[in-house]
Amino acid sequence: MEVCCTRPHCQHPKNYFPDLDDIKTLKTVQQKYCTSCGMPLILRDHYLPIKLLSRGGFGAAFLAIDRDTPTIKKCVVKQFQPSSNLTEEALKKAKILFEQEAKILEEIGLIFAQTKRWLEKFDLLIIPAVSF
Repeated sequence: MEVCCTRPHCQHPKNYFPDLDDIKTLKTVQQKYCTSCGMPLILRDHYLPIKLLSRGGFGAAFLAIDRDTPTIKKCVVKQFQPSSNLTEEALKKAKILFEQEAKILEEIGLIFAQTKRWLEKFDLLIIPAVSF
């Protein structure tokens, strides 16, 4: 299975783990780390980003799988990745806009049955890069 690193600017974000093709291993493995930068790849102990969908002004969106669902459902993980050159005020504003977008997406998911259900919002700690 290919798993995508969520660290902004990772030099080699695509990681391949053949053992994760086995559903039993996929559901029970403790953690996998990016072979390029050392970033943990299993988010919140159950989301595995498998493809970068888009990268925009405030962040990135990844197609992911949720290994805690019985049928390993696909979902979208949105990550707040603001530009590093923002002022403190601009950073606060960007975070507010990102949070507002998350609320709107949640409401849309509750209104339209055909839209994938909202799962959860969480903060992700970006640990310092490790050279391998």
